[in-house]
Amino acid sequence: MLAIAGLRRIGLEAHAREIIATDDMLPAVAQGALGVECRADDADIRALLAPLACPVTTTCINAERAFLAAIDGSCRTPVAALATIEDDRLRLRAVLFTPDGKLHWETSREGAATDAVAIGTEAGKVVRADAGEVYESQLR
Repeated sequence: MLAIAGLRRIGLEAHAREIIATDDMLPAVAQGALGVECRADDADIRALLAPLACPVTTTCINAERAFLAAIDGSCRTPVAALATIEDDRLRLRAVLFTPDGKLHWETSREGAATDAVAIGTEAGKVVRADAGEVYESQLR
């Protein structure tokens, strides 16, 4: 699998056989978003980086990462999430799988985009509670 953006970049978009819809498969948390780290107290560098930040992407990623944090997940956790914003409303869809993929727990949450972190946190708490003992025995 290769992202369509990568195929477009190298002029091979016509070779794509299928674009998988997010209704069929959600991406990993923050998939496709680029991040740049800098020291929190470095105002000069933060000012240089500010024009690169997309407020919509940042808000969506904040919701997705809050979901991951609420389930105590990491890059090795079998999890997917996608936040989108339309008309200042954020919609988060998220799913947690067992490592073998046989069981999963999913949720959708919606609210004001300004509540992105709270929406992600709530979604994570719900999924983690739904997974219960299975989460504790298989995923921790």
